[in-house]
Amino acid sequence: MKVNCKAIWLSIIITIISLILLIFFQILYIKTNHMIIDILIQIDLGIFSSSAITIFFYTSAYKIEKRKLLENYWNEIGKILINLKKIEYMNNNFKEEVIAGYIYEKSNVWIKQYNKMNPKSAILKYLKNTNIIKVAIKKENKEIIEQLSKEGKRKFLNDELEKIYNNTVKKIDKITGQYLEFLNYSIEELNCILGDMEFFTGEENYLKAYKLYKNIYELRLKIRNSARHFRYYKEGKGNKAIVLSEILELQKNIFRVKENKKRKMVYNEFVDEMNKELEEFRSEVIYGVETEKYEKIPILEIVKR
Repeated sequence: MKVNCKAIWLSIIITIISLILLIFFQILYIKTNHMIIDILIQIDLGIFSSSAITIFFYTSAYKIEKRKLLENYWNEIGKILINLKKIEYMNNNFKEEVIAGYIYEKSNVWIKQYNKMNPKSAILKYLKNTNIIKVAIKKENKEIIEQLSKEGKRKFLNDELEKIYNNTVKKIDKITGQYLEFLNYSIEELNCILGDMEFFTGEENYLKAYKLYKNIYELRLKIRNSARHFRYYKEGKGNKAIVLSEILELQKNIFRVKENKKRKMVYNEFVDEMNKELEEFRSEVIYGVETEKYEKIPILEIVKR
């Protein structure tokens, strides 16, 4: 591509110079009718014709290479978005600090061991978030709990708490792996294509292309900052509560949640916005056609009980 561009510019310069010289020699020949001037005119005419043909040839090749490069850029971003869509949304029915606090309390070894050994004098003041979730479970299952004995109530609450903990940990295991897998997909190819694009598309089109790259780069940077916690966790050294907090904070940059009293709708906002801009890039920059309308569709619908 760069060779084609340099050849075109060199040919244009030669064509302009040879044209100016051709006009100059022609005027001079009319005045002098000198044989040498006529020979110079013929030589200059040959140079002018050759450079004009070169411009035509390389311009055609340039247009093909330019479109190919833009299409590669478009396809590469599409591949990155496909990988990003594999990351799941971490649904949570409690406030972020409550569920993270509960996971911390549940994972705290010394509290867990003490309460197991001394169930009658369990340490409750350090279980603030656990108790908040217990209250929510009681409220949600009021009719069932009223029919149970004291021991039955205790077992039912503990079982429900255990379910919440186990389900949350399973999601943590799965989603941290998805984030790390996304980082494994390199964006170096995208960076290289963008570098080649800078010198020939014009400032306006280049800025549109750069905006797409910048959005992906900044999101990856945020994921990379959280990834150190994810890797420690995968190695068995991380804190579950911290990892959960990282996931809940990180997904705010990817998903949008719209909810009412009956249901919660989850949209992959980052991918939706990128696809919208990608379609504008395809239609306006690559092909110069009418932009197709992009409709945002929720990826998850959760009915509230």
